[in-house]
Amino acid sequence: MLVSKSLLILSSCLFGLTLAEGPDDFSGFKLFQVKPKNDQDRELLGRLDDFYPEDVVDFWRDPKEDIVEFLVHGDLAEDLTLVLEEANITSRIKIDDFQMVVDEERRKIADAEGEYNFREGDAPTFRSAFNLFNYHNLEEIEKFITQFGAAFPDQVDVTNLQSTYEGRQIKLVHVSLDITQKTSRPAIFMDCGIHAREWISPAFCIYSLDRLIDQGSSGLLRHFDIYMIPVANPDGYKHTWSSGRTRMWRKNRRPAPRLLFRNLQTYQFWPGQQGGLSGGYPGQTGFSGNFPTGNMPQFPGGGASNSKCWGTDPNRNFDIRHGTVGASNNPCQDTYHGESAFSDAESQAIRDSLKQVMVDHNEKVVYVSVHAYSQLWMFPNGYSKALSEHHVDLKRVANKAVKALKNEHGVTYKSGPIAEIIYEASGSSVDWAHAKLGIKYAYALELRDDGTHGFNLPVNEIQPTVEETFAGIVGMADEIYKEFEGKASSSFGSNQNSGLVDVLVYKGPTTRVYNEDDLPQKSPFFSEDW
Repeated sequence: MLVSKSLLILSSCLFGLTLAEGPDDFSGFKLFQVKPKNDQDRELLGRLDDFYPEDVVDFWRDPKEDIVEFLVHGDLAEDLTLVLEEANITSRIKIDDFQMVVDEERRKIADAEGEYNFREGDAPTFRSAFNLFNYHNLEEIEKFITQFGAAFPDQVDVTNLQSTYEGRQIKLVHVSLDITQKTSRPAIFMDCGIHAREWISPAFCIYSLDRLIDQGSSGLLRHFDIYMIPVANPDGYKHTWSSGRTRMWRKNRRPAPRLLFRNLQTYQFWPGQQGGLSGGYPGQTGFSGNFPTGNMPQFPGGGASNSKCWGTDPNRNFDIRHGTVGASNNPCQDTYHGESAFSDAESQAIRDSLKQVMVDHNEKVVYVSVHAYSQLWMFPNGYSKALSEHHVDLKRVANKAVKALKNEHGVTYKSGPIAEIIYEASGSSVDWAHAKLGIKYAYALELRDDGTHGFNLPVNEIQPTVEETFAGIVGMADEIYKEFEGKASSSFGSNQNSGLVDVLVYKGPTTRVYNEDDLPQKSPFFSEDW
């Protein structure tokens, strides 16, 4: 169903709205948890996701999943409850006031840091002064990384990859027993924090850096160089530590050019802001067919930097079926793919550095992108439900990794293709690395938890999470070793037996042909001139 252009034309004053007349934080926002029972329910949820601005209805889980969660502005909560009831969709309000969760998280971080500093006293070194099992802001993380490079110049090299939209540097950390001998070992390349609100991800990279230096030649460094980007989206991560409604920010901070070009005009992306969707939503038994808009709360206009219309999802910005399935053409969506593949600094930084690592290590590279949440160890494909030609090997290694992870603290992860166990998504770094760069073993991890706390993983779960994830990386590497060398493994710094050697050079998957039916349908929320 197409929407007329008139529904996209709003009063220009919408772009001047601020949050001053309402709460400037998440006070009154409610976290809905919904259990769709069939495809019809999932379709309605998908339409709801498309219909409302993410400033007021923010989906945390894809509408196609078994359990769907979305954060709702308090002014819309009652109306959306009625919509779900009319459609006979099972739902509950999981959190009644989300600002209380944000406030509690900040208190726990401050308490943990105060307790740590009290116990440590006058810490003799920068390492002992840094609490690995707490969340840290961008400045603290970058200071720690810089100090590591200065303290261990023969083993740690810190370089700047790219300048972001807001002028920050995306940093790459190379850890090796001998920085000068890049081609003598294979490499593991990890990026963390590409989605800003996933705080546990940078915490894992920082823990890994410290652990690698501690283990030295008895650990992963015996047979691998390690590369990591601890905060792949520094602008976004910095923003999540700001005041206001920033904690759930996902994207980077570069506005879409087309959004800025229309900033002073009367276009808007969301027809729901004025009068509702013409014709409503058809076909849902018991549902009247119109999403409510009468209580639509005020929110920043598309040209405002505190609007969800700002930014690109870096993990939809890679050149692998860019802009098709699982990515949005709407700048106001969290999965906005950018105006073109590699249009943004964050994806460029990963592309360029990963290409260079492939050259430096004779294409013997393993790639891991660390995310949260859902407890998953995933691998290609994400852009299609068709299996990678290396599915059997990818699955075997992933199963060994999740077994090693579980042995650490008893937590269970699922493994499988991205499109199968979470959702289809085009333009991701893992699919690009696998299909375009020829990295056979490419994985995307979703760390704790299973949804109990979601993106706000408690401070007291950081330590077991990073420990078990590191054990999983070790298990992954050990299985690759056994596959290509067939030797008995030897312990190197984890409860898992491991003894790493070269990874097979992989020349890339066979070219596949896709039918037109595989491609998503055009969004009805855009006029043809976009």
